[in-house]
Amino acid sequence: MKSQKGADPWLRYQDGNYYLITTSFTNTLVMRKSPTLGGLPTAPSVQVWQDTTTARGANFWAPELHPFNGRWYIYYSGGRVDAACCDSQRTHVLESPGDDPLGPYTYRSMLTGSNLTPGGRLIDASPMTPNGTLYLLGSGFVAGSAQSLVIAPMSNPYTISGSIFSRISSPTLSWETQGGRWRCSGTGGRS
Repeated sequence: MKSQKGADPWLRYQDGNYYLITTSFTNTLVMRKSPTLGGLPTAPSVQVWQDTTTARGANFWAPELHPFNGRWYIYYSGGRVDAACCDSQRTHVLESPGDDPLGPYTYRSMLTGSNLTPGGRLIDASPMTPNGTLYLLGSGFVAGSAQSLVIAPMSNPYTISGSIFSRISSPTLSWETQGGRWRCSGTGGRS
């Protein structure tokens, strides 16, 4: 297996090739391409994005690759360069100018909501299109609630319609809250 492994694997099959992107916990996203699943471990890692912007250039995780209207988009969580994991993590989106999943990519926006706390925190987001309407689904705290599954409509692949997320699921069962409710803190722990 390739020495560079990653958590949160996202795999996409497109036009005869598999594309794999994973968590890096750095400021760089790389992707591998192969016509077979078995070829991915030895496929070259292609750098598709690197960011040194202080507000978002660290601790990349949970990248996802999605096509919309002939372009590719990468959604990922990224944090502040000068902050401990993981309260500064926010969802960001990159856009390719064409139909190649390997890019190149440009930064489009941070995706957040005014009712998400602390300070608009949203992680592990994924777009979806039920009945042809675009939504963003992710993990966040609505007005100080427990970390929950949240959703908001989108006007395009890089813009939330309005600024309010709705909570659709929260931890309530004993197996979900055993040992305390999960949340990120300055040390990456739970409370």
